[in-house]
Amino acid sequence: MSPVQWRYFPNPYRVFCGRWWRHFFDLPSLWYDLRDAVQRARRGWANGDIFDLMSYHAGVTLGLLKHFKAHHHGYMDGMTPEEYEAKLDLAVDAWEAKNALLTDANWDAENQSYEEWSAPLIERWEKGHPAFLEVYDSLWN
Repeated sequence: MSPVQWRYFPNPYRVFCGRWWRHFFDLPSLWYDLRDAVQRARRGWANGDIFDLMSYHAGVTLGLLKHFKAHHHGYMDGMTPEEYEAKLDLAVDAWEAKNALLTDANWDAENQSYEEWSAPLIERWEKGHPAFLEVYDSLWN
């Protein structure tokens, strides 16, 4: 797990260990958090986001798509609202799969190989990615 994920998405299994509690009093970590917050406010991204850029981007895109799905107004020309919602559902599902692939979320290494775990996720990504591109291309109008 990258330092960026550890700082912002702490591992729930480490809640009671000493290292997790000490991070509140770690001055360099607090400095990096503040510096990253200022950089995100100024330019939209921070130096700390670059370390694991693909995972960071997948998480941000997934969050943006879920927010867009809940709060969007309108739909693409030539489509009914139901068809557009179906495309958004496919896009959200694809990015959930991509995020799980990049972070190895819910992979039980003891009971299954990486290939059998990742095959359905790759299939979901390949199925929904074209729908995401179609929705993404429609946003500029």
